[in-house]
Amino acid sequence: MAVLSELVNHPDRVMPTPANIVEEEAGWQASLKLGYAAKGGKSLLLRQDRRGPLFVQKPFYPEGPKTCHTYIIHPPGGVVGGDRLGLDVTLAAGSQALITTPAAGKFYRSAGLTAEQVNRLDVASDAVLEWLPQETIIYDGAHARMRTTVRLSPGACFIGWEMICLGLPACAQPFTLGRIEQHFEIWQAGAPILIEPLRIGPSDALLTACWGMAGHPVIGTLAATVQDPGVVATVREHASAGPEDGLFAVTRVQGLILCRFLGDDVYAGLKLFRRAWEILRPVVKGSGICAPRIWAT
Repeated sequence: MAVLSELVNHPDRVMPTPANIVEEEAGWQASLKLGYAAKGGKSLLLRQDRRGPLFVQKPFYPEGPKTCHTYIIHPPGGVVGGDRLGLDVTLAAGSQALITTPAAGKFYRSAGLTAEQVNRLDVASDAVLEWLPQETIIYDGAHARMRTTVRLSPGACFIGWEMICLGLPACAQPFTLGRIEQHFEIWQAGAPILIEPLRIGPSDALLTACWGMAGHPVIGTLAATVQDPGVVATVREHASAGPEDGLFAVTRVQGLILCRFLGDDVYAGLKLFRRAWEILRPVVKGSGICAPRIWAT
């Protein structure tokens, strides 16, 4: 309880932002700050402050003016030891944005330096954020630190997922060395409603134990702000996994629908998450699905 009290009373101590990341080592130092606002019935990307190799391709409106589809581009194509990437996203009241990436994120093998990526997502009342990046691949020997913090004002809506793949299972290259720290946090009205830490070290039992990942290299979490508990059964029925797809579970915690995936195939995991998204999106934002065009390329 003391830790939870510290989180609530002093959130900045445990949720670093791109502005206060200490640049301990040489590497790419990239940051991107995006600001959305609703004007005249359209969600506009009014702010794009960038430093280094991190930027937006362009705003897209495939489903009309209310929702701005945004693709985050990282030209180097991967993150190496010493790199620091920071993304700040702010949605003003009434705005709607869908943010994704054109390809998987990659953390490459490191000689010892840590690579870091910090995402901070702030959503105002009556705004809707969909955070739908492609998977993150952690290469064998990588030293990776990742944190995504979502701060929701009362009445804000959110659907988002995080999925990581350890090693390159399709190439029979497992993750056997390196360190991983991943945090996925959601706060509402200043209180934490989801705090998900994942820490994996060299030869960690978590990788193989039946109470951990049980030898499966792909793990993911999807979260959506849904108040109706009946949606859980609907997602379970229509987005459930077959034996060949991996393990998929759905539950409801503190006003969130949570979907979990554990398996061997990242594409199977993303397929299940997208099925769940197709069901949850109309509940969260009141409109049907419109998949980002980049997913079809």
